[in-house]
Amino acid sequence: MELVWREDYSVGVPKLDGQHKRIFKLMNALVELGEVSASSTEVSDALTKMTEYSIIHFADEEKYMASINFPRSREHEQEHREFAEKITEFSLDIMDGDGETQKKIIDFLCFWWRDHVLKKDMDYRRFVEGDLS
Repeated sequence: MELVWREDYSVGVPKLDGQHKRIFKLMNALVELGEVSASSTEVSDALTKMTEYSIIHFADEEKYMASINFPRSREHEQEHREFAEKITEFSLDIMDGDGETQKKIIDFLCFWWRDHVLKKDMDYRRFVEGDLS
């Protein structure tokens, strides 16, 4: 379930690509913890690091979308807010120490990040390239 960066994930903005790569690394650290049945504290700490960095990334991405007048920025920003709400719920759940909760969190995050970068973030790349109306 490891997230592996490939160049076709690039959104064409070096700063945002670099952030995506770092998020993938943080996600992989979470995946590794899940594979070794780490304590809820270890998973919670890794989740916190990933979440804090995600917030920085979302702010930078939203500034970028505003700078290019991306027409779907509100929809995109709503996804960021929903992600933050879901992570808050997960953070509360993880302290229960349920191994299944950890797996659900990791599965959700891996799916969400892959989907978000490959689909939603690519929309602003296509917009800049003139392929999205």
